[in-house]
Amino acid sequence: MQEVQLSDLVSFLRTKIVLILVLTFLSSLTSAIVSLNLTEIYASDAILKITDISPASGGKTVSSGAQGLASLAGINLGGAVESSEKTPSYLIAKLKSRTFFKQLLTFEGILEGIVAGNSFDSKTGNLVYDENKYDAESKKWIRKISGSMKLIPSSQEAHKIFLKQLVADFDKKTGFITVIYEHPSPYFAQKMLKLMVKEVNRLQKNQDLIQYEKEMQYLLEQNASNNIVFLEKSISLAVMNLIQEQSLAKAKDDYLVEYIDEPHAPESRIFPRRTQIVLITAFLSFIILIFSFTYYHSYLNKQNS
Repeated sequence: MQEVQLSDLVSFLRTKIVLILVLTFLSSLTSAIVSLNLTEIYASDAILKITDISPASGGKTVSSGAQGLASLAGINLGGAVESSEKTPSYLIAKLKSRTFFKQLLTFEGILEGIVAGNSFDSKTGNLVYDENKYDAESKKWIRKISGSMKLIPSSQEAHKIFLKQLVADFDKKTGFITVIYEHPSPYFAQKMLKLMVKEVNRLQKNQDLIQYEKEMQYLLEQNASNNIVFLEKSISLAVMNLIQEQSLAKAKDDYLVEYIDEPHAPESRIFPRRTQIVLITAFLSFIILIFSFTYYHSYLNKQNS
């Protein structure tokens, strides 16, 4: 009985095979059209490592008395920057921070590229903006706003978009950091990564140089006001260490991180994978149609019986 039913089902499906194939083709065609209208996304990536910025002390150490004196002012005579603070986690947190992002927004075209960037000109590499959001000719925002939105996107709104475009992770075994930036323009993605690395190095250098200067000033003031010999020697040694650290900081551009692999402008997109979309749609459509006609055949048999 089951063989008869199966044979009957196969015969029924054969009569519908043309319809099944036509519907499958139409589904695939629809998915192809939809995928062509999806925004293309490119991903530029870079591999980084934390730079070793700890100067050699030549085996000389600052006395505990001088360290205790400086600690009252919240100063570390061993150097303003503890190397243990400069970790991959520290870098990733800094790259994702709102404070750092506000610094990125001070550069021309960054806000527009993040919020309104829609594609790119393959001949010139120039960024193409969403015409419903930003008018490139007049350089004015024209987007529709609602609720608490502003005509010119706020840093908080742009930061949320930025975090969706940014991927940062590190290998615990090697300590290498992988930073990926996704965007409709491969050239803007590359530009953003280079800018982020450049600025995180520059800002960290400036921050540490300011701290070095504060420590230097404090030490010189203490050296001028005390007559204890061993403290004078320790403070002098600490000042020499600070001068060495300042010199290293000023001479090094890759202050916090340096490249293992520099950002590139990717030639192929990561989304959408149009061929995969069409093939998966065709397969699922075919399976669904087979099951649908099988169910329909079963329903007809029940009605006839």
